[in-house]
Amino acid sequence: MATGYYIRLNDKTRCGGFVMQATSHMVLHGIEQSREGDAVRCGVDGKTYRIEGGISHMTSDGIRLAGTLDSVSGCPCKARLEASLFYAAYENEEIPAAVAGRPFSAAGYVQGAAVAATPTPLNPRRPADAQREQDIEEEEEEVEQEQLITLRLGVFFDGTGNNQANSETVAGCMARDVGLENEAEDIQKFCAEFGYGIDGSAPDNSFGNDTSNVARLYDLYMDHSDVSIKADAEEAALKVYLEGIGTVSGGEDDLWGQATGRGENGVVARVEQSSALILRRLRVFKDNHPEITIKQLEIDVFGFSRGAAAARHFANDMRKGVESLLAKALPPSASVFVEGFGWRVQHDVHLNFIGLFDTVPAIVTPLMLDFSPGNDRNGGLNLGLPTGAARKVVQLVARDEHRLNFALIRTENDIALPGSHSDIGGGYRPRMRERLLVAKPASSQERKTTPNEQSLAFSQSVQSVGPLVKRLVDQGLEVDIHCRSEDEERTQENQIPLHKQVYVMTTLDREVEGDLSKIYLRVMRELAVQHGAPLDVINEHDQRLSLPTDLATISAKILGYATGRRTTLDLTAAEEDLLLLRYIHLSASWNAVKDRNRTSIGPMFINRPTDDYQRIVHDNR
Repeated sequence: MATGYYIRLNDKTRCGGFVMQATSHMVLHGIEQSREGDAVRCGVDGKTYRIEGGISHMTSDGIRLAGTLDSVSGCPCKARLEASLFYAAYENEEIPAAVAGRPFSAAGYVQGAAVAATPTPLNPRRPADAQREQDIEEEEEEVEQEQLITLRLGVFFDGTGNNQANSETVAGCMARDVGLENEAEDIQKFCAEFGYGIDGSAPDNSFGNDTSNVARLYDLYMDHSDVSIKADAEEAALKVYLEGIGTVSGGEDDLWGQATGRGENGVVARVEQSSALILRRLRVFKDNHPEITIKQLEIDVFGFSRGAAAARHFANDMRKGVESLLAKALPPSASVFVEGFGWRVQHDVHLNFIGLFDTVPAIVTPLMLDFSPGNDRNGGLNLGLPTGAARKVVQLVARDEHRLNFALIRTENDIALPGSHSDIGGGYRPRMRERLLVAKPASSQERKTTPNEQSLAFSQSVQSVGPLVKRLVDQGLEVDIHCRSEDEERTQENQIPLHKQVYVMTTLDREVEGDLSKIYLRVMRELAVQHGAPLDVINEHDQRLSLPTDLATISAKILGYATGRRTTLDLTAAEEDLLLLRYIHLSASWNAVKDRNRTSIGPMFINRPTDDYQRIVHDNR
């Protein structure tokens, strides 16, 4: 019994082409299925042909569905079709002759014809020839016992302050409506040890952040290191997860790493640590599958925030081939590789899919007098992703991110979507309270008789409120303007002060849900699966992953737009209002930084907005 997989729109062919046509009557995990006779493009001559062959016992409108065991491209290559989804399969008694045999090789391609001829011996077989053929057959039998595979490797770099292990440790403390005041004393005590209060307060560290989309994609990525693989399998997968910048699993956060992006838990360090983690997983894989030898590596890379910067730096290092960090740690002569493997880029090693959530390097170098996270001096990081750096590069960009210190690094394929930085990449708690200074604190000297509400400080504070807050006010959300004044000191005894100093602060207090990032988890997963990344389906019954019903239509629109099925996002005004009122976080504020004891450490407004509320964006370099 042979296992096959269904062919869908945009699936690839072994000759480098792709499937161009499918039926809307059969949709599998959001993508239309293809059938016998549907259009397919040849990767060699660029012409359009038809899919030949189909699954005999599965049809749509009377036409057989296309499958890996039963269908080939009708081009001269007769190339096999490669599925992008491996979680829905079918079985045949045997592999049809149409698709049996070796994968397509361009070396055997003849323009306009498929040549398959058996050469006739020029001379009768001599005894020596017979012995030589027997030796060759014995050698081939030995080779057949060695299973050659393409290894899919998923590398996941989490964002600053994001740590999967730490988030999962306290998942019960941050669950929506957890109601710690009603929980048992031992649960209250456990959560309090990590900074969670019965008043709904949470720690300002990696234990106070929910699991990011990078970590959730890591959970979905296939890993065969300790599971059995079929004897006829041509692919296997491994994955590694790199903790977020400035975090330590089970330990206190590295504040220097979080502040600067440097040090032993910084961006470069995470890239350097990746090789050891990959080798560790590879050893487990090889121990459990000693018969397997790797002929090719296909690498998928994901990252969020500074982790996206690490992902880009890692990808560019892999493009160095034999000079890459991983190649130096795992030389071509390693027994895990087939003979002749040489770390040649686009030959032995392919960067397949690079999925980025809102790249923000924010590197600070105090010793070089570089104190600005928002500039384009990124401490030697190689962040540019030129055309062809990978088969597919995608970056989801936070449309509503306005912080001065959160400058974006572009790619050639940016998709701007509603939300702030962590609305895109994840990490916000399921429900959180925003208590924010939404305008720059202002003060002005006024005559003592001037009402505080008519002061220059009051006017400046109102004018500095950002566009998102103004929209919230238009929707009926109240902001509070706090005014106080102090009389000037008397210069002479019994003199009545003529002036006062007026101080104004504008605040907002509201609850926000953390579900918006789940849409972008689905977007990135779908884009990755479309380009061959082996990701499992999302469990819609898992409360931590499921979407609320009021986001269903919005999610469908965003998914359609991001995947190219819609030309515009086209959210209605009501949908935009809903997102802003309930789901989009106001990341930019004038709140002062707090240390672990919740005391001010000076006038440091690291989350302050840009002056014009327009994000700083740097080129793809």
